Amino acid sequence: MLFCRAAVDVSRSTLNYVAGLIGRHRKAIGSIWRRLNPGQQALLVLVYLRKGETFSELAAGFGVSTATAWRYVEETVRLLSARSPKLRQAVRKAKKDGLHYLVPDGTLTRTDRVKEEKVHCVGGRCEHDGMIATPDDYSRFPSEHLPDLGGAYCFTYVRGLTPEELVTRLGVRVEDCSRMTLDELTSTAYSGYDGKSMFFGVTAVGDWVLIVEANGRLGVTDEIIVPLSAGTRLVSHFYLDIKCMDYFHWIEDGKIRFEFQHQDGYSHWIKDGKVQREFPHWEGYSEEMPDELAETMERIDSVYPPHTDPNEGPAFLLAERLTGITMTPQLLEEATYLCGAVPDPR
Repeated sequence: MLFCRAAVDVSRSTLNYVAGLIGRHRKAIGSIWRRLNPGQQALLVLVYLRKGETFSELAAGFGVSTATAWRYVEETVRLLSARSPKLRQAVRKAKKDGLHYLVPDGTLTRTDRVKEEKVHCVGGRCEHDGMIATPDDYSRFPSEHLPDLGGAYCFTYVRGLTPEELVTRLGVRVEDCSRMTLDELTSTAYSGYDGKSMFFGVTAVGDWVLIVEANGRLGVTDEIIVPLSAGTRLVSHFYLDIKCMDYFHWIEDGKIRFEFQHQDGYSHWIKDGKVQREFPHWEGYSEEMPDELAETMERIDSVYPPHTDPNEGPAFLLAERLTGITMTPQLLEEATYLCGAVPDPR
């Protein structure tokens, strides 16, 4: 990517106003330090709003990550929205100004003016830089947004446990664990890798606990995840870029309901409106068909080319259907993780 100096058609008073909002907000929430000061964050957001720069371009220009650029924009837009006119005021002003049409719900309009094939997942939907995308467009997440994690990651969701309970199930003492940010987790996983143990971090997400691994495979090790699923639901997906290895598991109380195995493919898929087995199943599989995934399978078939690898989007859609959790950079980066290690049983 090349860099150049550019101008944005925004007044100094507007910049100062937005910077003031950001500064007061940071003071109110006790935010001590951030990569950009309030003035720089305000400029980043105004460039985005005025010029329609993509998040990746903003990130490069301001020296932050794509996820941070997205988070700065989201935060500032919320601050500005809180000071916007209420509906009755807006209608009165529109009438006074002689406007014939008013869109009061803030609907976003699809546009390809700054179209780019990068996706940012926000809450229940995903957005391309500069255009709305469908929820099916998890493509290249997290590799585009969290590059330190994206080349070798494993996400495991377990329902109904606390982080402390999950750690205890893994045979790790809570007092031996440490609290870390995502960056600290990732750095420790790589710097402390010895091939004899698997380092992980656990955080609570609603009724679920999420295990995050960088360069780890705890979440796809049968000797660990099958007993870990006792009495509950476990969903995991693993990707290793250097070997193009994908794995996905859905296990209910020790029984495999659905999975994707590297080289073997999906255990089940939908054909002619019915979920069917793709290959003979061995001991440990549930006899119950994973019909809960039928709609998601059809959606995947409709938006992705044949033989699309799970890490290119399908895995995140399947996990969202089974857990109700939409994976976003914000979710991962803002969490605090209870971190520890378990011996590698292999």
